[in-house]
Amino acid sequence: VWGFSFGAAIGFAVAARHARRVRAVVSTGGWNTRPYTLEDIRRTRARMDPSETGGMAAVLATWEPDERPALPGWFRTTILDYDHRSWMAARYGAFGWPEVPISAITCPTLIIVGSREDPDGEAPAWAATLPDGRCETIPERTHCGTFLATARCLAHAVPFLDNAVPGPVS
Repeated sequence: VWGFSFGAAIGFAVAARHARRVRAVVSTGGWNTRPYTLEDIRRTRARMDPSETGGMAAVLATWEPDERPALPGWFRTTILDYDHRSWMAARYGAFGWPEVPISAITCPTLIIVGSREDPDGEAPAWAATLPDGRCETIPERTHCGTFLATARCLAHAVPFLDNAVPGPVS
């Protein structure tokens, strides 16, 4: 299972709940399985609130200036095409996401994170708490910048998956 951002949280939940069916997890831009705190919600709301009046263009304006490299046109168009009400519902729904017990994620797990999205080094520390976790940091990349660094992510993920999932996968 390979997930980006909230998709990573879904990947962790699937691996925890269906351990015999998941042979490995790769997460890009997501780590930790704890529920959101009130402080997390306050920080996230600062990015969500503009969507109520300005739609996705207003949301994009709150975080795009920090993205390096700049978001490509196709990515911007994808974000701008989101229905802002659906986006907000998904974000609010994430606040109620239950904690996934780390000990339940028993398969090999690779966290790929950008150094600028994890300036405090939380992702490698969290990966080290997993039974079989590791972390690779992509220098000078933000959340979306890491997602867009396809070749660099694959350079870490392919050898990891080759080792984690030997032989044919059915």
